[in-house]
Amino acid sequence: RWEWAAPILRQLEEAGYTRRSGVKTYKGQAFEITDAGRAALDQKPAEVKRTGKLTMAMENHLIFTAKRQEQGWPYETCCNRSTLEALEARDLVTIERRPGSWQHVRLTEAGRVKASALMGHDVVIAPQRDCD
Repeated sequence: RWEWAAPILRQLEEAGYTRRSGVKTYKGQAFEITDAGRAALDQKPAEVKRTGKLTMAMENHLIFTAKRQEQGWPYETCCNRSTLEALEARDLVTIERRPGSWQHVRLTEAGRVKASALMGHDVVIAPQRDCD
């Protein structure tokens, strides 16, 4: 929602990463990414120290992905990107980016072992079904 994004966009504008574009409407002010903002987006993000501890959201996504793979269904999503990227950083899932904002999520071997421990039984990954 624009009420939540506006303070962040103003801070980015002060840093020179965005600029106002067009007129303000009832939906809020439009912003554009500047060249400096694009350059900042192209940089590799700073390495974040990650603990081995998983949040409840990460555990739930790991279990959901394991259940889908046990049944042979592919898990595609366009949301919860930060949670899935945190799992990917811990080498528990692989994420294949698709066109648009879709992503295909699969467990790694370490993810399968961790999901097995969380679920209380050995996760056996079935061959992926065709969904077309």
